[in-house]
Amino acid sequence: MDDAPIIVRLVDAIGNVLQVANVCVDVRFYMRGGGLRYGFDLGRTDGDGVVRTCLAAIQDQLDENRRHFLMDYNTPLSECGDEIGIYVPTPDDLAQREVNRSKYWPDGEPLAKTANDIVRCPEQRFTLRRSGANQFALVCD
Repeated sequence: MDDAPIIVRLVDAIGNVLQVANVCVDVRFYMRGGGLRYGFDLGRTDGDGVVRTCLAAIQDQLDENRRHFLMDYNTPLSECGDEIGIYVPTPDDLAQREVNRSKYWPDGEPLAKTANDIVRCPEQRFTLRRSGANQFALVCD
């Protein structure tokens, strides 16, 4: 898979950049035809309200998850559709994530504090380019 960069910038309704650091941003991959297949952590925003990653980093997450849950992670990213969803998980979503993590990995490191309580960015759909740069403006309420 190409190492296509993915850059997500938090913006308000009129396109002004929201310079909020430490916001956890997630991505969802859908199958062609629309069914949800995977969800992954894109990373955290920097002081400019931007998170940067690449498809290779997401593929690494898929590979790691596959090591533990083979049947749940058996679809290659290349078989997913080009439509993706990007969003900021709510504090409640992150709390549930921590409960799930501690159930399977009780000795694992807990999720560090985020700034997800500062912004609300529901899922928005974008078209993913599998080569070349992907730059998305995630509109927050």
